[in-house]
Amino acid sequence: MLLVDMRDIVKLIPFLILLLTWESVQQWVSFNLFLGGWWIHHFLKLMLPMSFVVYYFHHKTLCQKTPKIFKCLYGIIILGTLYGVFMSEGYKDFQGMITKLTAWTLCLGWLYFQNPSNISKVTRDWCKYSIPLFFILLAFMQGEAVGRFLAPYAFLLIFLPYLERKWRIIVLIAVALVLLFGALGARSSILRFAISIFFAIIIYFQKYIPRFAIKITLITLVVSPIVFLWLGISGQFNIFQIQEELGWDEVSVQDSFNKGEQENLTADTRTFLYIEEIQSALDNNYVLYGRSFARGYDSIVISGIDWKSGRNERWSCEVRMLNVFNYLGIIGVIIVSLVYLIAAFKAVYQSRSFTMQIIGVYVAFRWLYGWIEDFDRFDLINLYLWIPIFMCYSNRFIEMTENDFKNWARSIFKPNTRRC
Repeated sequence: MLLVDMRDIVKLIPFLILLLTWESVQQWVSFNLFLGGWWIHHFLKLMLPMSFVVYYFHHKTLCQKTPKIFKCLYGIIILGTLYGVFMSEGYKDFQGMITKLTAWTLCLGWLYFQNPSNISKVTRDWCKYSIPLFFILLAFMQGEAVGRFLAPYAFLLIFLPYLERKWRIIVLIAVALVLLFGALGARSSILRFAISIFFAIIIYFQKYIPRFAIKITLITLVVSPIVFLWLGISGQFNIFQIQEELGWDEVSVQDSFNKGEQENLTADTRTFLYIEEIQSALDNNYVLYGRSFARGYDSIVISGIDWKSGRNERWSCEVRMLNVFNYLGIIGVIIVSLVYLIAAFKAVYQSRSFTMQIIGVYVAFRWLYGWIEDFDRFDLINLYLWIPIFMCYSNRFIEMTENDFKNWARSIFKPNTRRC
């Protein structure tokens, strides 16, 4: 009887994704929802990764084995959590650890999203329920929230050449909504949609694209963060201060939060994060293994936000890889990076379809962007970062021909799609 009840949690996934949708925008909406208090709220959030695990254990024979690099990722997350229990200096640290861990449990989506029809179902159901919800919330949203709410459309945008006409129009309307109601100062949202449009164009003109160009692009995206990090640390060139380095003029747009002010798109908002994160690790001797999920990094620039007087730690920052470094150290950075990079190389060098190769390049881009932003939050952006990664490891996607991939993309909005 218990097993039957546990199976039922899988049916809740579309509704749990709606909770994920609210988590994506609540910070930028002018009202709050009471979801039963902090612990009940986080239990509801954890039901989503729990449903992935339940699905896997009831479909083991239909699912492929978990890749070794994912086992390493799950292992280091568990170790970082256990270490956090000892590193916590109070109840608030423990709560912070649960919040961070909740975001990282989305990587358990591998157990569910390796199946192409499950990606189709979740995306289709999300579109069905979220479109009316978007227009209800729009009046209460700040510009930053628009691109975050519509993040799955940035994923769908990649497959625009293969979608039926109706859904092409809907996806393009979503892009228009981001440009019309979103904030141009929300650089990440604009960039995510712009990159997806670029890849959609590449897929549309794929017969003119030489395959070696895909491989060169992949290598460039993989090497760039390493080169720029070395140049920045050595003081030779700071990519985050490119305006000053190259003598560019300031580019300003309307502020994301205050419509009466201007925001400089080329402003350096990252260098001080790298300095503080690295200095904190050196001062506290956690370069190799991190400070655990329970603790933040020592911050001077952003002060007065720690719950514990005199400690002045910031629990996380805006750069994904810096957060990994803070939680899990260099070991964690290497493992998380390998999750991205093995996925990208597997898709580019082993897949049978051009589109899957483009997904591999997209994953490599997101690895690069993880050194600039890509928050590790429990939100749609994070989920639809993991889904392309899962696709690269899925044998079903890797073995698809271009025609198979075209049929799968069109199946996203066909409710009679067969599931395992």
